[in-house]
Amino acid sequence: MKIKGSFGRDLLRKRFVDPYIKKKKKDKSSVIEDDNIAYVIEEKKIFESGSEKTIIDKFGFIPPRVKDNEEFIFGKWRLFHGNKIFERNIEIWRQFWIACERADVIIQVLDARDPFFFYIPELEHQNKTSITLINKSDLISEKEKEFLKSKFKEQVIFYSCKENENLIDILNEKISKENPTIALIGYPNVGKSSLINKITKDKRCKESSTPGKTKYIQTFIVDTLTIIDTPGIVFPIHEKNNLILHGIINIDQTRELLNVKDFVIEYLGLENLINFYKLKETTKEEFYDELENKIKKDCGQCIKIIVKDFFHGKIKKSIE
Repeated sequence: MKIKGSFGRDLLRKRFVDPYIKKKKKDKSSVIEDDNIAYVIEEKKIFESGSEKTIIDKFGFIPPRVKDNEEFIFGKWRLFHGNKIFERNIEIWRQFWIACERADVIIQVLDARDPFFFYIPELEHQNKTSITLINKSDLISEKEKEFLKSKFKEQVIFYSCKENENLIDILNEKISKENPTIALIGYPNVGKSSLINKITKDKRCKESSTPGKTKYIQTFIVDTLTIIDTPGIVFPIHEKNNLILHGIINIDQTRELLNVKDFVIEYLGLENLINFYKLKETTKEEFYDELENKIKKDCGQCIKIIVKDFFHGKIKKSIE
């Protein structure tokens, strides 16, 4: 069927496919593009991990118009933030949006080592209960806890998986709504999976020091609570060096280690590092030479050691 003129072309384009656009050539060796094999592979991974019953909306239908609008706006937003390092996969963000929409209570999980770094004030929602959960709270003092209580507007929970506190009881005390749906939100590596495992008293989620282990939103029903665990989201607000130091970017996969060395000293403090590694008084310029001589490692290895010591809570940084 041939229809001449622009009106005819528009009609065909809207009702059928655009006959004037050349079809994309597929590599015959790339079978994953055919027969919906990608979907099958994804389903197989979920089944093998044993989490297929808890994953929600991974393959949920999104109306084409909504999907196109989301992708257009998300693309503009991504371009606006330029070269900043943040989550650029819209599917991960969609899972984050679903969790926030469904939840009655949004709990931001922060790492006690540096809670202000992980805190996103934009997640406070006027129609939802907001709670800040300071995880790994055994790493901070009582004085620092009081300071944090005064700084955060919403309710604050201090929690450590190393202590035998019942998190379900704590949540029930803080949340007045009956049978609430709770979304656990936070950066990668702040310990959301550990919290879920503590709540469910089971190894439901894989725990790892590698950022981004949770890939899908999952729901867990425990007592009267419905808990949604979400993938860690990196927001476009931090520089690369900061993300490396806080374990968001894996230090073992970082090539430009020497670009981080001055930032590490500035952020953690020269005196703090000298005292921790028991070095003699030195300058910022000579610090790494002193550390290399003491532990017999090169500069790159010294940087890795410092970052990992901070990540594991060995090097303390004042949060006041």
